[in-house]
Amino acid sequence: MTSWVQGIIDYLAQNPNFAGGIIFAVAMGEALFVIGLFFPSTAVLVGAGTLVGLGKLKFWPVFLLTVAGAVVGDAVSYWFGHFYKDKIKSMWPFSKYPSAIERGVIFFGKHGGKSVFIGRFVPGVKAVVPGIAGMAGMDAMHFTIINVVSAFAWAAAHLFPAILAGATLTILGTMSKRLMIVVIIVLAIVITAAWLTKLFVIWIFPRFSKLQYWIVNQAAQRDGYFAKLIVNRFDPSKAQATARFISAIIIVFSIPAFLLLVSEIGPNESLVLADMSVANFIGGLRTILTDKIMIVFTMLGDAQVAIPVALATCVWLSWRHLWSALVGFMIAMSSAALLVPLLKTVIHRSRPIALYSGADSFSFPSGHIAISAALYGIIAYLTARNLPKLSKLVVYTSYAAFITLIGFSRVYLGAHWPSDVVGGLFLGLAVSGFYTLFVGQSSNNVGSLKFSIIIGGVFVLAATINIWRGFENAVVTYSPTHTITYVTENAWKAGLWRDFAPNRIDLIGETEEPMSLQLAGSAQTIRQKLIKQGWQPATPVTLSSISYLLSQNADPAKLLELPTLHNGVAANLTMTKFLQSGGNPERLVLRIWNSNKGLDGIQSDATIYVGSIVKEHFRTTLAGVPLIELEENFVPDDVILKSIDGSGMVVPSTSPKQNGTHTTLILVASIHAD
Repeated sequence: MTSWVQGIIDYLAQNPNFAGGIIFAVAMGEALFVIGLFFPSTAVLVGAGTLVGLGKLKFWPVFLLTVAGAVVGDAVSYWFGHFYKDKIKSMWPFSKYPSAIERGVIFFGKHGGKSVFIGRFVPGVKAVVPGIAGMAGMDAMHFTIINVVSAFAWAAAHLFPAILAGATLTILGTMSKRLMIVVIIVLAIVITAAWLTKLFVIWIFPRFSKLQYWIVNQAAQRDGYFAKLIVNRFDPSKAQATARFISAIIIVFSIPAFLLLVSEIGPNESLVLADMSVANFIGGLRTILTDKIMIVFTMLGDAQVAIPVALATCVWLSWRHLWSALVGFMIAMSSAALLVPLLKTVIHRSRPIALYSGADSFSFPSGHIAISAALYGIIAYLTARNLPKLSKLVVYTSYAAFITLIGFSRVYLGAHWPSDVVGGLFLGLAVSGFYTLFVGQSSNNVGSLKFSIIIGGVFVLAATINIWRGFENAVVTYSPTHTITYVTENAWKAGLWRDFAPNRIDLIGETEEPMSLQLAGSAQTIRQKLIKQGWQPATPVTLSSISYLLSQNADPAKLLELPTLHNGVAANLTMTKFLQSGGNPERLVLRIWNSNKGLDGIQSDATIYVGSIVKEHFRTTLAGVPLIELEENFVPDDVILKSIDGSGMVVPSTSPKQNGTHTTLILVASIHAD
C-alpha cells in the first residue's frame, strides 16, 4: 500500500496535467459508501498539498477539485442510501461489512444532521454516514448544504498544513539546508517538550492521587515529626496539597537524576562522548541567520534579564503582603545563584569553548538553565496555581517551550554540553519544587492575571534592553572557531598516528567500527585516487533517493548508504565499491572525517583524515523491498587497505579493543595530486 501511494504521488509530481483528475477521483473515492473506508485519500492529498507548497502543482485546481470530489462522493453515497434504504444491508459487497454500517447508524443517531459534517473527520464512519443519512430520509437540501460546507473544511484540513510544510521546505531549502535542519530540530524539541508537559498536566499528574492518598494514610498511622509533616503537607482535603505532592515527586526525581549525571561526566564516560557527538552535530548546522536567532534566545536567559524579573517578583509579593512567599522566593533564588558557581567549581568541567572567567568558566551545570528553570518555574506556579486546567496547561507549556529554547541555544552556540543543560534543568526544577512544597500555600493572593502582566512587561523591557545593548558583542563572543593543529609527516608516521581516534563514536557515545584509515591530502585528491582504484561516489541524499529505499526490486547500486556520524559530524567523503559474493551483492563503504590536523610544510590543503571501511549486504524482503545489513565485526585486511594506496604503511592498532579474532590494521598514507 505504501509503495502504491508513493507511486501516485510520484506520478502527480511528474504529470501535473493529469493531477487534477487523479485528485478528484481520490477525494470522491474516499467518500463512497463503505468503499471509501479502504481508500488511502489522506496520504495522497497530503502528498498533493506538499507538492503545491513545493511549487510542483497549482493551488486552486488542486483545492477546488478536492472539494468537488468530496462533494460528489458524499452525494453519490447519500442518493445510494436514499434509493435503496435497508436493502443495502443485504446487498453485496456491503453485506460483508455490517459492523461498519452499524457504527454509521449509531453515529448518525447520536449527532443527527451534524454527523455529515463531523463524520468527514472521523475514521471508521466517514464513508458510511452520508449513505446512512440517505437511508434515514434526511432532507436533500439540508444534506447538500452541509455536504458542500464540510467538503471545503475537509479539503482545507488535508491540504493547508501540507502546503505550508512544502512551502516552508522550499524557502528553507533555498536559503540553506542546514537552516532547514535546525528549524526542524528546534520545532521537534519544542513540540516534544510541549507534548510532554501536556501529558503530565492532563494525564499523569491526576493519576498521582491514589499514591498521594496511600502515602498520607500510611503516615497518619505513624507518630513522629516526619509523618506529621507528610499529613500536613499532602492531605488531599487541604488546598494545594496535590500541587505540593507533585512538587515532592519532582524533587525526588530531579535530585537523583542530577547526581546520576554528575557521576557520568568523568573522562571517557559514554555520556561525555555522546555530549561531544551531539554538540558537534548541532554545531555543524550553524548558519549566520540561525546564529543570530539562537543568540537572541540565549540572551533571554542572561542575568541582565533574570535579575530585573526576580526583583519585580519580590516587589509584587511585598506589595501584596505575601511575606512568607517573598522570603521563600528570595531563599530559592539565592540558593540557585550560590549552588551553580559552587557546583561548577567542584565539578570543574571545561566548556566546549572558552567563555567568561572564574567559576563561570566551567560548564556543569548550566547557570542559564538552572536559574531560568528555577525563576520562571516559580513564576509559572504563582501564575497558574488558581487558574482552570486549560489555562494551567497553557502556562506550563509556554514555560517548557521557553526553557527548551534557551537550553538548545546554549548547546547550539557551543556554550555548554548537552548534559550541562539537562543538569541545569534538574537543578532548577528541584529549586522550584522546594519552593512550591514549602512556601506555595502562602501565595494564594498573588493575583494571577495582574502578576503575569507586570512580570511579563518587566521581562520584555529587560530583554529588549539587554539585546539592544549586548547583541553585537554576543555575536563576537559566540562566533564559531575552527583550529587546525599541524604536525610533520615524519612525526605523524613515526608514532603520532597513535593519537588519532581508534574507533568511530556514534551520536549516543557508543564505540563503533575501527578507524582503519589515516589519509593526508585534500578531499578532492583522495576522491580522485579512490575512483582510480574502483571506488564510486556515494548516492546523493535527496527526497527521491530517500523514497527509493522503499521501492520494490530496487537496484542496490542506487541505494543510499546507511547514515553514519563520527562525534556528531557527517563524513567529508563517502565512497562505495561493489563486490559479488555467491550471487548476492555486497558493497564496501569508505568514509573519512576531518581530524582537524594537517601536515606542516607539505601543502596548504594536506589535511589528515581519519576513516573507516564497513561492509554492507543486501537482501530482499517478502514485499520486494531491499534491506541493507551491516556485517558485524568486519575489519578490512591489508589487501583492501593497500589497494587504496600501495605506498602507505599498514600498522597494527594499539587500541586494546579487538574485533572478532582480527587485530585492527590502519593505513597511514599521504595522498598527493598526480
